[in-house]
Amino acid sequence: MNSQSILSLISPENYLQKELMSANGIKNIYMYKLPMSKVEKIFFRLCREFNLEKMYSEELRHFDLSTLDLVIIHEPIFPDYVVKYIRQRNPKCRIILIMWNTLAYTGSLKFYNKQKHFQRLLQDRDRYNYSVLSFDKEDCHLYGMTYNNQFTFYCEAGDDENALDHALNHGVFFCGRDKNRIGKAMALGKWLEQSSIPFTCWMVPEFDKSYAADQIAFLKKDGNVPYDAMISEMKTHKFLLDLVQKDQHGIT
Repeated sequence: MNSQSILSLISPENYLQKELMSANGIKNIYMYKLPMSKVEKIFFRLCREFNLEKMYSEELRHFDLSTLDLVIIHEPIFPDYVVKYIRQRNPKCRIILIMWNTLAYTGSLKFYNKQKHFQRLLQDRDRYNYSVLSFDKEDCHLYGMTYNNQFTFYCEAGDDENALDHALNHGVFFCGRDKNRIGKAMALGKWLEQSSIPFTCWMVPEFDKSYAADQIAFLKKDGNVPYDAMISEMKTHKFLLDLVQKDQHGIT
């Protein structure tokens, strides 16, 4: 399978996924239109609720999906609609939906029933023949998804009982989107610094959220973080931090 026969469907916040796909020669397309005005947002919300074709981006609506061997969908809202849209236009390609959050997490979305649409998706699994990958073991167990391990533990040869102290002396690193974690990250960062433990936090702001002055100073000011830069920064630390969501059973 060559990269020209693979399509990656993304949302605006999927900048890392976009970078990773592009690096492998895979084309990325935004699933939905990106409305700006309040009137447009109301119109497209109605389009999405009733699964009208105008909810999809113009690029997707004009793309010849019949030529593809694989479509990778990065956890959208209304996943049942997206899978159906793809399958109706290509009955043979492989479809993989990748979950980047737990099923319980909905973020700042209002009036969107994530459980309802995901249950619809599961009911049509045999009909539309697709796979769902998730990093969360509990979600995989409950909903029959495929476990997608995204994390590797690193341990140097010859580590001893002082390994944790050694790691902390080299500092703690966190990288990720806010997802309502900024308060905990700031409090933890303050505690670490009071304990003379260096803390590097690359927290990316949510594009639709307002922040206080001290939060703005804490956030990653340039927004999106290049994947290569994130990996390079990780290699300079020996202690990586993840702030998981409530009832989360896995890390990305």
